[in-house]
Amino acid sequence: MATTRLERGNVSRVANAWNGLFSGTLTATTTPQPLSTTSRHIMEVLVQNDPDGQTAVFIGDVRRQLYQLNGGGSVTVKVNDLSVVYVRTDAGTATVNYLAFE
Repeated sequence: MATTRLERGNVSRVANAWNGLFSGTLTATTTPQPLSTTSRHIMEVLVQNDPDGQTAVFIGDVRRQLYQLNGGGSVTVKVNDLSVVYVRTDAGTATVNYLAFE
């Protein structure tokens, strides 16, 4: 993440800017798994259950994944590390797409 410092009189303001995008796809199973197996610093991530998906995907943290995404459903999560977002299914497999803002 790039940081921009603006000076205006006695006021100093720091603005964060995105360095870019990081995207990926994974196959979710009944075992919870993180979107990234290594720490990856981000500002937020858009998680999508593939539009052709017939199996619901649940997202959350390492302890609980309760937020349900049906086929084509998506949610934006403001987190600073991609590895803290976990996905799973109740049965079968599902394709999860994600787009993270670095």
